[in-house]
Amino acid sequence: PAHVTADSRSALIGDHLRIRNMIRLIRTACDTLSLYPIAMCGGLMSRSQLRDVQTYCMFVGYPRSGHSVIGRLLDAHPNVVIAHELGALKFVQAGFSRAQIFYLLLRNSRSFRARGSSWSGYTCRVPTQWQGRFKELRVIGDKQGQGATLRLQARPWLREGLIRRVACRVCFIHVVRNPYDNISTMYRRANEQCKGSELKDSIESYSSLCTAVADIRARVDRSDWFELRHELFVDSPTQHLAQLCSFLGVIPSKDYLEDCADVVFKVPHRSRLEIHWEGTLIGLVQECIEAFPFLRGYSFEG
Repeated sequence: PAHVTADSRSALIGDHLRIRNMIRLIRTACDTLSLYPIAMCGGLMSRSQLRDVQTYCMFVGYPRSGHSVIGRLLDAHPNVVIAHELGALKFVQAGFSRAQIFYLLLRNSRSFRARGSSWSGYTCRVPTQWQGRFKELRVIGDKQGQGATLRLQARPWLREGLIRRVACRVCFIHVVRNPYDNISTMYRRANEQCKGSELKDSIESYSSLCTAVADIRARVDRSDWFELRHELFVDSPTQHLAQLCSFLGVIPSKDYLEDCADVVFKVPHRSRLEIHWEGTLIGLVQECIEAFPFLRGYSFEG
């Protein structure tokens, strides 16, 4: 019968997706564990460089929100190393030591600089500063907003595990961008990967991440949480980067701030104007804005 054929086809698709996800998880686990001996040797060799780290920095939030720019600019500070999309929490989960995780963060930062500090078509290199290297290491971290958020949402205990593992202050950076621009860019990227993606799917994904961020924020001390609006940062990068450095406990020199400000776009990109927004979907995002205090004040027109 036709309905049995349709049900069978649906079951086959479901089985295929489950198998693909299982293969992806196994591959990730194998890749993670393969780095264990490398990280052990590297951690031992780098222990004198790592002993004075005082702060571990991580990002939470959404894809296409401006985290990458902030991460690269912080990595340009002589006392800061910020890896790019290492996924440090998976190494905490796998039982890697403090020295092993820190070494992998160092290695990632150096590798990313060697590749030109380019990500998704954008380059945020500050050639006159310290990307991929440092003078005296005081702050280390990983720029992986969405990935870290989803992992902490699925495994809330990882935050306490991270704090115990790194044995220093753990702080969070949350970069917020106009939700309509953020969602528009997410939607455009999703369509590049899978034709036929719906704008509503990107809205739902964004809203789910907002819920996850709100849950994480509720468990973090206010002194360890830094919130930054992308539009305000673009408007006054020197001011906000100085505030961010102060939050992390490092001193920014004048030339560092000026050099970083020179590579920041002068105006935020308004992605929402590049796609068609139906009125019902605009209203759906506005409901999300009203639901989360950290989004208040944003609008489609603003």
